Amino acid sequence: MDGTSRVVFMCGPSGAGKTTYARRLEAEGMVRLSFDAGIWARGITGGEVPDTVREEIRAQLRTELLRLVSARRDVVLDFSFWSRAMREEWRALLAEHGVVPETVYLATDRGTVLARVARRRADHADDFPVDLDTAASYVDRFEPPVPEEGPLVLVVDGEEFRVTRRSAGVYDYDWLTHRHGGYGFGSATNDRSAESGEGHVAAVRDFLAAVDPRTGFMRDDPDDEGG
Repeated sequence: MDGTSRVVFMCGPSGAGKTTYARRLEAEGMVRLSFDAGIWARGITGGEVPDTVREEIRAQLRTELLRLVSARRDVVLDFSFWSRAMREEWRALLAEHGVVPETVYLATDRGTVLARVARRRADHADDFPVDLDTAASYVDRFEPPVPEEGPLVLVVDGEEFRVTRRSAGVYDYDWLTHRHGGYGFGSATNDRSAESGEGHVAAVRDFLAAVDPRTGFMRDDPDDEGG
């Protein structure tokens, strides 16, 4: 350990499952900072949030984040981090304090995201309602993160992969949740979609589709325990 804080950016549109994941990290000892909780605390339980309120909450969260980092606390930011510009803004803030954040991107499919949003009933701060048209717009405008931005973990169908750039057009995907550990795959692509993050999600989905659920290995893998 180098003595600096661990900071995680939760990344994904409304309904992707960010808060569920963030609460797991919170249970492990990290401090969770939530934009929605700040909105809820001001008595706003639905509808449009005024820009002035958003700016006020953003300023308070920045101050609290820096206080926690100065105290060497580990923090998970339960935001959407929907745009690269937003991620770079907060990354630059942390860089001034020697902290390199990790982005955890929940690549939940569009149908699941919208179905979850439709079930929200504004029962608590983590159940903030969003109308379906707005939620769909969030999904369509979302800018998936890429490893060139910084450390990246991609979550697809509940499985976690650390994505790293080996060289131009070549990436490694380390399967963090594999039952045996130390398993993953490499992918070479000239597809420009990888630069927008879509190619990484597609690569992981294709890989998982080829994995034998009985063994946890690819069906034609010589290490397949069922072979």
